[in-house]
Amino acid sequence: MSFAKGLRHITALLIAITFITAQSRDEVIELINPVTGSMIDTNFIDVEISVADFFSLGSPGCSDCDGYVQVTMDGTDAGQITSNTPLTITGLSEGSHFIEVEALDPSGASFSTVVYDSATFTVDMESVPNLCPPRNLSVTAGDTRNFLYWSDPIAMSNLNPFPAVPQSADYHTGSTNGSSFIQNSLIMAYGGPADSKEAGWAIFDIAGMNPSVGVDSIIFNYYVNAANWPYWSATPVRIDPLTSSASDVHTEILAETDAATAYLYQNESSSFSPGWYSNVLLNGANTDLENDIPQGFFVIGLTD
Repeated sequence: MSFAKGLRHITALLIAITFITAQSRDEVIELINPVTGSMIDTNFIDVEISVADFFSLGSPGCSDCDGYVQVTMDGTDAGQITSNTPLTITGLSEGSHFIEVEALDPSGASFSTVVYDSATFTVDMESVPNLCPPRNLSVTAGDTRNFLYWSDPIAMSNLNPFPAVPQSADYHTGSTNGSSFIQNSLIMAYGGPADSKEAGWAIFDIAGMNPSVGVDSIIFNYYVNAANWPYWSATPVRIDPLTSSASDVHTEILAETDAATAYLYQNESSSFSPGWYSNVLLNGANTDLENDIPQGFFVIGLTD
C-alpha cells in the first residue's frame, strides 16, 4: 500500500470552550457599542445602549424615572448610564474584555425579570507591538559570554480544527527498508521480513499551534494509491526522520504496531481500493501531539 504525499493531511480538533452567561436579556436595553467580536485600537471605549421608549432613564434614587443602567467591565463596576449620553470607559488593557449592562430600579435592585445584555470584545492598540516569544530558545555557555539560539517566532493559532500537512521538501514523507531511505516522498507500507519490510512516515507541520490548547481528537485524512488486502498500522514515531538514520527510523515505525499501541490498527477487506480515507488516531495520539507542539512537528509511521 502506498500513500501520496501531496494529497494527505491531518486535522487536530482542538477543544473550544464558550462560556455562556446564564442570565436572560430583555428587549428593554441593548448594547449598541461594543458588540461581541468588536476590535478596538484604543485604551478607551464609548459604551452605547438603546433603551425602549417606555423605560425612563434617570439617576440612582430618582423618584420620577424607571431606573438606570449599571455597567460592569470584567466583573468590576465601571459606572452608570443615566441618560442617552454614552459612558466612556478608559484605562483598558490589551486583550479580551467582557462588558455587562443591566437595568436596575432606582434603589439599585434588579427587576424580577433581569434586564441585561453583554458582549465580549478585544483591545489591540496600534501603539503596542504584537510580539511573540521565540521558538526553541536555548543557551550555550561560552568562555566569556553565553550564546543564544532560537527560531523565528510564529503567531500562535487557536484555529479549530487546526489543519496540518507535511512540508513539500524531500523526506518530510518517505520510506525506508531498514538499511536505507528508499523513497524521499512516497510512503510505502509493504509486507515482508520485519527487519527489511518497507515502511513509511509523515512529518506533519504543526508550527503555530498554540501550546496552551488541548487536543480533543486527530482526524487522519489520507489517499491510497494502491492496495492489496492490507493489514496495516499508523504508529508513533518519536524521533526526527530528517536527522535520524534509516535503521533507527525503521525500528521506530515498527516498534508499536499492535491494536493496543498503534495510533491506527486496520485489517482491511479484499475490496479495499485506492481513494480518500479518514480515520481518528487513538492510543495516546492526542497526548503525543500536544507534547510535540513546542517542537513544531508531529510524526507518524505507516507499516503493513
